[in-house]
Amino acid sequence: MGACCYVNSSLQYGIGETGSKTIRQGSGVLSLCWVCVEDIIYVAVYASSNLGLNVIKDSLQHIITRPGEKIIAVDFNTDTMASNRTAQAFLDYFADHNRYPTLPSNTPTTFSST
Repeated sequence: MGACCYVNSSLQYGIGETGSKTIRQGSGVLSLCWVCVEDIIYVAVYASSNLGLNVIKDSLQHIITRPGEKIIAVDFNTDTMASNRTAQAFLDYFADHNRYPTLPSNTPTTFSST
């Protein structure tokens, strides 16, 4: 489990700050990495479903409050399309920071038997 950012080699000279962080809390884990390319911060986040929202918010705070453009890709193991308090809390947190999901309302879900 983890998050990583891959940058096209044609952009390698525009790379600025990079970083990563892994947080373990009980049986939960959060993996976060970021890379600044020119003036945009790209962030990848993985959080296990049993990790509290406060841990996620605390770990993102130093990035999400920075000035500049950000693209944040997340795997929170929470169905943000569902109508429940956990999903709404994620959406509200990002909306509070002027960030909105790009998923259409009809995203298909598939299940594997393996």
